[in-house]
Amino acid sequence: TVATVVQMTALLAATSVDTLRVLALPLACAGAVAVAYGAVFMMRTASEPVADSGTLGRAFSFRTALLFAITVTGVMFVSAAIVDWLGAAGLVPTAGAAGFADTHAIAVSIASLAAAQKISVSEATIPILVALSTNTITKIALAVINGGSRYATQVVPGLVLTIMAAWLGWLLAP
Repeated sequence: TVATVVQMTALLAATSVDTLRVLALPLACAGAVAVAYGAVFMMRTASEPVADSGTLGRAFSFRTALLFAITVTGVMFVSAAIVDWLGAAGLVPTAGAAGFADTHAIAVSIASLAAAQKISVSEATIPILVALSTNTITKIALAVINGGSRYATQVVPGLVLTIMAAWLGWLLAP
């Protein structure tokens, strides 16, 4: 979740600085809560021994990068088509659906539309936050399904608090 916020910030900075400015407080709130929640668990487990898995991972996966690029491209085309067809109102359901799979691709797509002035920066904020929300639902489902109940009881509250903080940041933003 911390990585999601950091990556979202970097992608928005590269795509539309104006969109990032509007989402700065929601992202900062989400990031702060995610870091604080993670720090609590790090402090709790700092004295526990770590098991060595014996396998080394890769820092970069060409297949994953290619899949991400294809996803971003596809979502950008679909988002642009929806804006042409339905206007900015069509972005919220599109962002919600896309967010279940990947929040970054739809955020880049929406920020690109804002940068190209096809939608306003303020019209970009809700769809991006909706995508973050539905992506959080996916993370919750994966935590429950793949991690079991003990893992889920540790992770799910942090996910819920993080997305609540993002929306609170949106409500408090000027």
